[in-house]
Amino acid sequence: MSTRCQVQVIDEEENKITLYHHCDGYMENMVPLMRKGFEESSRDWKIGRAGKAAAFLCAADPGGFDIEEGHDLHSDIEYLYRFYCITKQTGSTDHPKWEIEVWVPKPGFWDNADMKHMKKIVKRIDIMKAPEEKPK
Repeated sequence: MSTRCQVQVIDEEENKITLYHHCDGYMENMVPLMRKGFEESSRDWKIGRAGKAAAFLCAADPGGFDIEEGHDLHSDIEYLYRFYCITKQTGSTDHPKWEIEVWVPKPGFWDNADMKHMKKIVKRIDIMKAPEEKPK
């Protein structure tokens, strides 16, 4: 069975793009993909924008992501990554950074796919410091 996930890319202006990843959505695969997207961006100042960050994520795994039309959660996901693009906090658009939170479904999620039925397992952290394994 596939491990599905969604990635919500959010910038400081609260623009949001939601991506769906059909398989290999577990942390051991997704965190390195996100790091790869960040590293390949050469820290371009535009990666502080949701659209640019989403583009670099998609480029890190061509064919792996689908861009969603909305932001509804799929009831079949096993992970939700909230992916934050930061520029203001760093004091400069020259040194943007990416942070993530990781969420998993709680009982009842499959009947009610919403944030009330999700549990945060990784608090917001810099992508370069994020764990690659699900906490025990």
